[in-house]
Amino acid sequence: VCGVSPYRTPFQLYWEKKGFDVVGDADKNAAEKDAGNALEERVGQRFEKETGLLLLRPEPFTIVRHATNDGLFCTPDFFVVEGDAIVGILQAKTTRFWRRAWGDEMPLEWRLQALHERECCRGSELGFRAYLAVLVSGVDFKWKLVIDPDGALISLLDSSEDIFAQRLRDD
Repeated sequence: VCGVSPYRTPFQLYWEKKGFDVVGDADKNAAEKDAGNALEERVGQRFEKETGLLLLRPEPFTIVRHATNDGLFCTPDFFVVEGDAIVGILQAKTTRFWRRAWGDEMPLEWRLQALHERECCRGSELGFRAYLAVLVSGVDFKWKLVIDPDGALISLLDSSEDIFAQRLRDD
């Protein structure tokens, strides 16, 4: 939606949301997607071990809709639990290698996805958190709390999602 994904353009996403197949997309990176899905549980286990936080895995294909905007939804990988309360989400990722361009920061498209999921699950509820965890080449593990202190990422996300949703409604 924001135009930062190296895997799908906003037009391809729009086309998909309108119900059309994106040409060549069915087989593109299929093995990597399958491996990533299979390794999500391992990412969650490593996150729990390294942070001491507990995770709750939703049922497969669980869709969470935003409280006030039905057009915004997500399928969270994990919920972060403290006591008997859900206090955040964890977006689990896998990658073959860590790109030098990322430095110590998680890729922008991953951070935006985690913030989108946080917004869908609890909006801007004070204290509700978004985490990213990544397993690199099946061995190295990194995790971060996604922060947006000046609100720039949420602003980009909100405006992009509004424009995208309007285009879907107009057609």
